[in-house]
Amino acid sequence: MKISKNRLRQIIKEELEKVLSEETDLDNLAGEIVRRNNMSGKGKQAWLNPAIWYRKEEGQNRALVYTNTVEAFSEMLMQAFLHWNTPGQPLVLGLSDKEKIALENLKSTDLAALKSVADEGVLPASPINMLDIYVPKNKTPDAARATRLGKKMVRAARDVVVPSGDPDDDL
Repeated sequence: MKISKNRLRQIIKEELEKVLSEETDLDNLAGEIVRRNNMSGKGKQAWLNPAIWYRKEEGQNRALVYTNTVEAFSEMLMQAFLHWNTPGQPLVLGLSDKEKIALENLKSTDLAALKSVADEGVLPASPINMLDIYVPKNKTPDAARATRLGKKMVRAARDVVVPSGDPDDDL
């Protein structure tokens, strides 16, 4: 099979553009990770450990979050999973009984998907969109309710029936 010089140039140009756009996408994702990590606020716990992810790698001028973006993304998702899923977290303690039941019902679907992506260590098709769904701006119940998963949980909580005598019946 013969390839003309023009076709070969076109293939090389397309592949180069693809590689450059992937690098730009990773930079955008890294910037979004840094932004969300810093949104946790002064004195509040960050999603990623700053001592690890913001140190400069040997021979690099950029922080690890920029050089290992996929790993930073997976780590952030895992921290979000633990935040949504671990009893005793401020999130879980700050939810109404109806919201806790609704969240429990989401564990087998939405949170299972989150855990799966975090464990795989690969980027999904739209990683920033995934951050919008699962990663609150900080570790408070109100911030969790503001995520798309939180809004889904709040909507589902409206349909939850709590046994009578519960103080959250009026929600």
